[in-house]
Amino acid sequence: MHIGDKKIVMAEQGDKAELALFWKEIFDDEDAFIRLFFDHVYNPDNTLVIREKDEILAALHLVPYQVKIENRICNAAYICGVGTRKSARDQGFMNMLMDAALKIIKNRGYDLSFLIPAEDWLFDVYGKMGFTCKIGNEDREINPVSSNKNSQIIPCNLEHYPYFDKKQQERQNTVLHDLKDFSVILQDLKIEDGGAFLALTGNVPAGMIFAKPAENKTVLITDILSDNEQLRDALIAYVRDRFEARRSAFAFPRGLACLFNEDIKNIPSLYLSLMLD
Repeated sequence: MHIGDKKIVMAEQGDKAELALFWKEIFDDEDAFIRLFFDHVYNPDNTLVIREKDEILAALHLVPYQVKIENRICNAAYICGVGTRKSARDQGFMNMLMDAALKIIKNRGYDLSFLIPAEDWLFDVYGKMGFTCKIGNEDREINPVSSNKNSQIIPCNLEHYPYFDKKQQERQNTVLHDLKDFSVILQDLKIEDGGAFLALTGNVPAGMIFAKPAENKTVLITDILSDNEQLRDALIAYVRDRFEARRSAFAFPRGLACLFNEDIKNIPSLYLSLMLD
């Protein structure tokens, strides 16, 4: 696709280093996070760029996921890393990239696509592009006092993925994370000085929490799974103490989903925890 002397194309194998620098310029994320994304998530076949004279002016990444809608497993594309260089803004590049991306998503047979807007005002922008299902946003404080003495809580590692997978499969309308995703999630938490922790009851996994420190002596819980409310409270109290926080709060991201299949267009929500946003 051409726009004057510029063209929208899929990224090439040699673009990785330039795209990493481009990401740093646009989003100013930590170098460790950028390396994580481009080493473990980035795929040139899922990346759209706008070029001019061999320089990347704008880019957009598609990350494939499976999504559970009730009892059905659907294929989805997560749209992220949408950005334009300051020198090339106000030329409609974002709209052009999104239009091209949605055509690719449809042609590849994805059931839906979704994204997490960086700012609230972008909800209206994406809404005009056809993103119709607004994802709920939860950010509320919760500070249980736990007296659970029957469980052991330890750092989580890749060996504990089967418990995570079992619990995520019990949810409805949720993005599913495979073992590779799980590894990236653990690494991302480490970059942010956070961590994942597992509750054991009689050496059997019974709960898991993902958390990271935030401002104002707060620990943000990015996801929590447990077999009962008592263990859930114990995990929340544990991370609050571990990160020396005064309060704990859920921080599940918001977003929009564009649904292409008519039979799933009316889902009330889509659980988007643990996404790299």
